[in-house]
Amino acid sequence: MKTFIIWDYKIQSWLVSLFFIALLLDLLLFQKGICIVFYFLLALNHLISSNTKFFSKSYSKSVLFKVYYFTSMTFILSFASLLLIKNSKFSNEFLSEFWSIILSFGLLGTPFLAIIYYLICDKDYMKLKHN
Repeated sequence: MKTFIIWDYKIQSWLVSLFFIALLLDLLLFQKGICIVFYFLLALNHLISSNTKFFSKSYSKSVLFKVYYFTSMTFILSFASLLLIKNSKFSNEFLSEFWSIILSFGLLGTPFLAIIYYLICDKDYMKLKHN
């Protein structure tokens, strides 16, 4: 798990840096939304990394990590449920609106979750570095 935490921290750092560079270039030059690619890669990495940590027996899960994990998984499951409801023959208007509200909150909350996850990775890395 130690090598995973080190690699996870390095990958997170690179992806966050590349996202902000792409965001700056989008704002100043391109205006094409290139930063969305890096944001998607960052979200995908969070999904893989957080699930690896959550299901690892050797990873010490802090309260902050547990709150992050369950909140982000709620958003992901809501998004998947919304896609299933929209594409199925069974379409309940109340359920659709309920999942849309959760998804909207998730879209606004996702940058905060990304920052929190980076702080979790940083804390894990620093803990390893000091040991």
